[in-house]
Amino acid sequence: MTSKRKTDKIINLISVFLFFISFLGIVYLTFDNKPKPGKNIDLGVRKTIVRKTVLTKVVPPSYFRIPILVYHYVEIVQNPKDTIRESLNTPPKVFENQLKTFINNGYQFVTLSDISDYLNGKKAIPKHVVALTFDDGYRDFYTYVFPILKKYHAKATAYIVPGFINKQNNLTSFQLQQIVDSGLVEIGDHTIDHTSLTSMSHNDAWYEIYQSKIELENTYNINIESFSYPYGSFNSSIINLVQQAGFKTAVSTRPGNIVDPKDRYYLFRIHPGYLSGDRLLSYIESNFITGKKLAKK
Repeated sequence: MTSKRKTDKIINLISVFLFFISFLGIVYLTFDNKPKPGKNIDLGVRKTIVRKTVLTKVVPPSYFRIPILVYHYVEIVQNPKDTIRESLNTPPKVFENQLKTFINNGYQFVTLSDISDYLNGKKAIPKHVVALTFDDGYRDFYTYVFPILKKYHAKATAYIVPGFINKQNNLTSFQLQQIVDSGLVEIGDHTIDHTSLTSMSHNDAWYEIYQSKIELENTYNINIESFSYPYGSFNSSIINLVQQAGFKTAVSTRPGNIVDPKDRYYLFRIHPGYLSGDRLLSYIESNFITGKKLAKK
């Protein structure tokens, strides 16, 4: 009986010893697997960590409000019977007051390249931004607009018609070169001869769109990334040609202040006319998009 008790006692001691050894092994393996200074980490894990750290792309919202203003004439209309010119005009003093309104209310001036970057998630969108765009390349841009832009360090986008350069009432090549060299004004394309693209053949439309881009780029050593449709005339075929020509954005004459990625080739614009101060701000900040109210979010 005594011998059996001794045997049982020995067995119990061995079991306790083995359990203790197993426990120590588990503890050792657990702590040993933790990374130590200087110890190599699996490269796949290291790459993942680095990739997450350097990721800087901004995910843009589905759409956002940026008023893109469109100007044609900025001058003092001499002929009061020229109702078309008058309807497309903003007097120089009013234009300067509009810029003051934006500056005093914390707006930043952006170009269409900036808007393209917002759409592609390359830049974060500031709280208050406005884009100034000018169609046709009239000479009053040099005599009235350009000095005001320089005075307030305001960026803008000018859509130029190469076939109009050096013509009466339009920019000269020398003036346009000075505008380009300023760094304030981004140049966009407005076709060779300012003709309605939907009224011509596919080949003629392609020539107007692509050749004007090439002429401006080669003559002034710049990149042309944005396009403006003459008379606001376009359709799906014209949009395809604009895309094929390498443009990143295109602007229309459709009224609105909402920028949506799916609309990047017919962005809406607003004609500010004679508005300034609170009336201008109320107008450009309205929740409208081509006649439909935008749901508040």
